Amino acid sequence: MSLRSCLFGGLVVTGLVAGSAMAQPDGDWTADLVVEHAALSRTALDDWSGAGLQVGYRNADARLTWGRAEWSRRFGTQDVFLQAGLQDRFAGGVASVALGSAFGGDFREDVDLRLAWTRPAWRPAQGTGGTDLDLTARFADYGDGVVTVLAPGLVHYLAGHDAWLSVSPIFVRASGGDWESGLALRGDTALGANWRIRSGLSLAPDIEAGRVARTRSVEFGVRRAFGPDREIGWTVSQVDRSGSYARTGIALSLRQRF
Repeated sequence: MSLRSCLFGGLVVTGLVAGSAMAQPDGDWTADLVVEHAALSRTALDDWSGAGLQVGYRNADARLTWGRAEWSRRFGTQDVFLQAGLQDRFAGGVASVALGSAFGGDFREDVDLRLAWTRPAWRPAQGTGGTDLDLTARFADYGDGVVTVLAPGLVHYLAGHDAWLSVSPIFVRASGGDWESGLALRGDTALGANWRIRSGLSLAPDIEAGRVARTRSVEFGVRRAFGPDREIGWTVSQVDRSGSYARTGIALSLRQRF
């Protein structure tokens, strides 16, 4: 799963669910359901939990529109996050825009704008494989200033294999603060006709309740297809937030195409 999945979509407990900007297989309608839980350590804070539902529609021109609703409980309170987005061809690639807002709690953004653009950067003269340029930006207003996240990256598709690797520097700036930077690595590969595995490592600044801190995270996930229209997956992650808590999360997901 690419870095964009972390920045562009999915529940924030793990940041590993299928992102709205990711390319989806052909089909008119797609529904994604995710349930997750994260156990916190080095803190007296309660564990986190959340659930989300995203419904997307792709028309005959491959334009994708989607809506997402998430419920989360963190820091002893809960909220609902609503998001709408659009993905379409643009400037030789695929561009996405999403706008969302949280209601109820005070730990997520009042306004969240996410932009992404991917286009081929290199293709071999013969055979499969190649490299894509992937640009992602996020602007999140938590009520006391805007946090900006920029993530340019490269995604390389392995020739002769249904697999890819991505690398991306991450730049984060809180309102009135200095830029901080880090790096994220991701990989995804097929195992036979029905299974896929993914993993990743990130050493980068992260945003939580409007505050930026250095974070180290690792992730591992498995997905299994049940026919052409259904997919079930699970993901485990470990996130260590410098000078604060650590959390271990698990997410279960279901994708259904109609």
